[in-house]
Amino acid sequence: MAHAAQTAYSGLSIAGYISQAIANFRENLATRKLYLDTINELQSLDDRDLADIGISRGQIEDIARAHAYGA
Repeated sequence: MAHAAQTAYSGLSIAGYISQAIANFRENLATRKLYLDTINELQSLDDRDLADIGISRGQIEDIARAHAYGA
């Protein structure tokens, strides 16, 4: 029995592929920046301010991740 390799063709030219890769990279950078900015903003608050909004310091990274990545 012979096996043939199947290759999926996305329909993109090499220029389209590179353009899409650059767009994805920029989107990932923007998402990462949002994540880091959220962490920095929350870390700049004192413990009382964090308590007022119902957040502990241990939750900051989880909240920033959920905010940026929608997790």
